[in-house]
Amino acid sequence: MPTEAIFYNAMHRSVLDQMLKDQNKGIALYVQPYNKQAIAKLRDEPPNSESPVIIYFSTGDERATVSYKAEITGWWNKQELDESLHHRIDSEIKTGRFDYGIFGIEEGMINLIRIRNLIKLHDCFPVSKLTKTKDGQPLSGNRISAGWSYVHKRKD
Repeated sequence: MPTEAIFYNAMHRSVLDQMLKDQNKGIALYVQPYNKQAIAKLRDEPPNSESPVIIYFSTGDERATVSYKAEITGWWNKQELDESLHHRIDSEIKTGRFDYGIFGIEEGMINLIRIRNLIKLHDCFPVSKLTKTKDGQPLSGNRISAGWSYVHKRKD
């Protein structure tokens, strides 16, 4: 069975493109899904640099196509960050062209994800090539809202 990955739907293309530029400058990259629900598998088994988790992205303007890929190397609950870690990560985020730092804490947002090796795929593929791990069904390219799914990539 292929390794499980995460698919994140409808990320802003401009954010991903800026992250590519920041990555080339050696700046740490973070994704902050705007959601009050924890990504349970990342919470329960936080990835690290030795055992990263693949994440695929579609963009808001091409939701039916997987066009970016990265490795998740860390997950934190924003609501539980100690002050020193919060300050360090907030500073890392602000080092890039994003001046917002860690956001959504006061609104109850949970997920803070560190990624590395972000790439824009030259061979983009339809999200239907990803199957949901919970039921083995292909993902739909008609997803409207942003969100995530646990997936496997089909070889066919």
